[in-house]
Amino acid sequence: MSSSEPEVLLVEEDTPHRGKKISKYVFSLNMQYIVTWSFDDKSIVGWSVTNDLSNDLSIEHINSLNTDDLKSLLNTNDFRFHLKKVSDCKQYIILYFG
Repeated sequence: MSSSEPEVLLVEEDTPHRGKKISKYVFSLNMQYIVTWSFDDKSIVGWSVTNDLSNDLSIEHINSLNTDDLKSLLNTNDFRFHLKKVSDCKQYIILYFG
């Protein structure tokens, strides 16, 4: 491919945030869990951070939440929130401004 041709990026549907930009992230105190928010994709993703035997870091997404689902749970269309904290037990705090 020549440098003048645009590069095509294929993003699978199960890719976290569908390849969109991460807008905010928070770490657990022990740094073993990260939660990210994508404004463009309107999703929240939880990531597990582990070390293997050679001390290399591995980051793997383990759960996600689409904010449309959260709006449905809260029974609202006006949804503004702030991703605040995440615990070492993989629970995250969302401040809801309705």
